Amino acid sequence: MTGARYFKDYNLFGRNGPTPISTVLAIIYCAAMVLEVMLRAFGVGGVNYWLIFTPDFAFNHFNLWRLLTYPLVNEPSIWFLMEMGMLYFFGKEVEQLVGRRSFGALYFVLLLPPVAIATFFWALGWASVGLAGSWNLNFAIFICFVAFYPQIEFFWGIPAKWVAIALVGIRSLELLEGKDWMPLTIFWLECLVAILLTHAVRSAWDLRFIRFGLRLLQAFYRFTRPTPKNQSGVSRSVIPIKPELKTSKKGKHELKEEHNGSIDPILEKISRSGIKSLTQGERECLERARSALLEKERRPQ
Repeated sequence: MTGARYFKDYNLFGRNGPTPISTVLAIIYCAAMVLEVMLRAFGVGGVNYWLIFTPDFAFNHFNLWRLLTYPLVNEPSIWFLMEMGMLYFFGKEVEQLVGRRSFGALYFVLLLPPVAIATFFWALGWASVGLAGSWNLNFAIFICFVAFYPQIEFFWGIPAKWVAIALVGIRSLELLEGKDWMPLTIFWLECLVAILLTHAVRSAWDLRFIRFGLRLLQAFYRFTRPTPKNQSGVSRSVIPIKPELKTSKKGKHELKEEHNGSIDPILEKISRSGIKSLTQGERECLERARSALLEKERRPQ
């Protein structure tokens, strides 16, 4: 069961390494909730009014911080406690899988779909509703975990994917019954974005593994390829050859090649890395071959 593994590796404050971002976020959510309750209890006044996202205040009054602060508005309840547990346990697993930076980027991207939907409804004049709460955001993290581990067992041995389908179905029916079209759209979009992000991460891993495998095969091929006997211990860049003699019809011997090194490796190097990659010796060898070719063309047939 996953619960035993979670509590076995329990590390709230990162004593064996940096504190996970998911843990920091859970602490911030709890602190914001407690602070709001304390301010209201002592009659000071709450700060939730300045944190809720509404398109009108965010864009017309340039309160752009509301784009990021709306998840901090939460009420104390047993559901909030369950949500924080979901963020801590499943968020930590996703963060360990994709890395701290990737998890931070993923969490930031998941902040945007609710803002986009609320702004879309407001721009069309259908509704002007404020965004508050972190339920959809943290539930999307749970969906990411399920997308990575769909067959992991939860309650009574039920696979994670069926637990996620049941929760999504119950939540959808609840919003559908109340005809809450914008919250329903936001909920489904968050789940869809979470699945797409997970697929993108998996695709990047597949490409990474393919490149790594090709490099291993290339290194293995170079290591096992036999070296030709006539080139044993000789650099591939310059291979000394003997000038060949050929007898013309007139009985005169002429040199077929007038340079001491083969230009084939040099030409290959030029096609691969450009002429600027040649050394001084290779340039001289190429120039000698060029001069010999011009001299041969000048001779009468």
